[in-house]
Amino acid sequence: MILNINHQIPKGITHYQKYKHKGVILRIGYQEILVILLILILLFGAKKIPELAKGLGTALREFRKASKEIESDINKPTDTEEK
Repeated sequence: MILNINHQIPKGITHYQKYKHKGVILRIGYQEILVILLILILLFGAKKIPELAKGLGTALREFRKASKEIESDINKPTDTEEK
């Protein structure tokens, strides 16, 4: 769908179609975050959530470290490029 030149969204355009051209698929507001947190508290209990958050943080840190290593390997010049 083509947007108007003045970037106004035509009537009848859904939220997804509005942000599709910007690469935004998932937009979470504060209400959705509160519902997700409430569900987490009900499922795991308040005492278990800090342990889950710590595990998630560790997993994200390891993922970032691995992705940086892969990126540096890709960007590293090879022997054939140096000659």
